[in-house]
Amino acid sequence: MSRNVHKDGVSRIAGSWQLLIPVSANTNDMFFALFSFSTHSIFFTGLYNGRSMPYLSRPLTWLPDPMNPLSMLRYGVCLDFLNWREYIVKNRAKLPLTALRAFEVAARLRSIKQACIELNLTPGAISQQVRALEDRVGVQLFDRTSGRYDLTAIGEQLLSRLTHCFDDMEAAMQEVVAHAEPNRLRLKLAPTFAARWFAPRMVSFLSSNRGVDLEVTTIASSAEIGFEQCDFLVQFGGASWPDFDSVLLFRDELVPVCSPKIARTLRKPEDLRKQTLLHSSFREKNWAQWLESAGMDTRLAATGPRFQNGLLACEAAASGSGVAVMQLAYVEADIAQGRLVAPFDHHAVSENGYYMTSSKHRRTERKIQDFRNWILTVLPGAPQSRTALP
Repeated sequence: MSRNVHKDGVSRIAGSWQLLIPVSANTNDMFFALFSFSTHSIFFTGLYNGRSMPYLSRPLTWLPDPMNPLSMLRYGVCLDFLNWREYIVKNRAKLPLTALRAFEVAARLRSIKQACIELNLTPGAISQQVRALEDRVGVQLFDRTSGRYDLTAIGEQLLSRLTHCFDDMEAAMQEVVAHAEPNRLRLKLAPTFAARWFAPRMVSFLSSNRGVDLEVTTIASSAEIGFEQCDFLVQFGGASWPDFDSVLLFRDELVPVCSPKIARTLRKPEDLRKQTLLHSSFREKNWAQWLESAGMDTRLAATGPRFQNGLLACEAAASGSGVAVMQLAYVEADIAQGRLVAPFDHHAVSENGYYMTSSKHRRTERKIQDFRNWILTVLPGAPQSRTALP
């Protein structure tokens, strides 16, 4: 059959007109719609993205101005896009959820080994799921030429969409659990924050919120920072979390601390070269940040023992094992009591801070409102902040 192709992608076959035009459901997925029409009727032939979907074929409602086919097609695209959505929903049961989950975790963590820990699967099982997904979609999601799992461009796009989708599903599950357990309040905190900031203030919250079943979970590493199974999460950064409500607790302000005995040997920052620097693996760049702000060589931060978190490093400093660098908010009480000494006036201050965050979708829940209101009362400058502390 002869085909005459005209401008705008329109072709004519045996007296009827056809047009292949791009149709986007979103910015990442491109589909092509094939239309056939004549003077008295117009048909949506199918949706194509490597395979046609004739399920969508049906005649469209008669439209005015048959001599303006492109305007007719725009309207036709809108009508049949609804049919396309119906098709997608009906076929949702065929989604490879296990493979999608395996890919999302491996891509997000950039590590098959870390994905094994999160999913409790073997490396072979995760690799098999990822390859099955690549076979399913017909594109390569990981670039394995370098021997590493580097994402391709399309892999990056898929990761962004999937992470958002899984976050939404997790939020939905949390909302269900929250309604089932209205008195249970679950906090996920960094260990040092839990011991040094929250614990001294906890009695204030419990005394004003009788009947609350409080559950505090600590995070072993930064890789565990997420909203799984918690109502509130402490996050460090610049408050760039559009899906969460956040309250600034304190700014990032680092200060070296040590025992009184070691402090007597420290007159200027350069004296640190003769001391043992104590590090927290949870925020391993803290010493480099402070040294750089003080105008010193950051290579000094490469030496010294490392602890799992700042709480352990701080205790080691108090016992005289060396000098730790801590958030000022964590050690103010120890400095006031003389247990720790801040030997230098210089503090490293950044634009970041520690925030108490919760899902925006849950802001109307009573327990979320009560805890957030209590947080506001214990912050510096709040009317009850001084009496809230034990």
